Amino acid sequence: MARSGPAWLRLSRPVASTVAMAVAVAVAILLGGGPLSAADLSLCRALREQRAAMASEAMQAELTLVQRLREQICPQLNQQAEAAHAGGTADPAIAIDYQALLHCRHRAEQRLEQQRPLLYTNRRGFRYYTAAGARLARQADAKELTLQQQGCGANP
Repeated sequence: MARSGPAWLRLSRPVASTVAMAVAVAVAILLGGGPLSAADLSLCRALREQRAAMASEAMQAELTLVQRLREQICPQLNQQAEAAHAGGTADPAIAIDYQALLHCRHRAEQRLEQQRPLLYTNRRGFRYYTAAGARLARQADAKELTLQQQGCGANP
């Protein structure tokens, strides 16, 4: 995708995000809202942490479901992958067919889509098939709206 404008005018994502936040603060000051106080910043931080915790827990519920399906579809391959990555590090002595593992994961996702109803799609497009995941994702999305309404800026 081509970018428009001269190269010196293009901003990296972090810089563009900082510029956007600075513009939001300037607009708030011009409209009489003033900059965020320490209490407001503390509230924003707390809301962001709550949102992140809910979103993480919601995604974990979905990942656990896909993993269970993967264990049913490709039990031997799944065991090899778990053994190879036991303890959080990869064991080079255990050979894994990553292409087969990826294919297994795709099959698990297809089976999930066929067997379970889609309960919720969050604001970022992540799909939820478990009741717990959907509930937590809705709550995380609501927190994100609260963040925006409180003037806390965009949430990464």
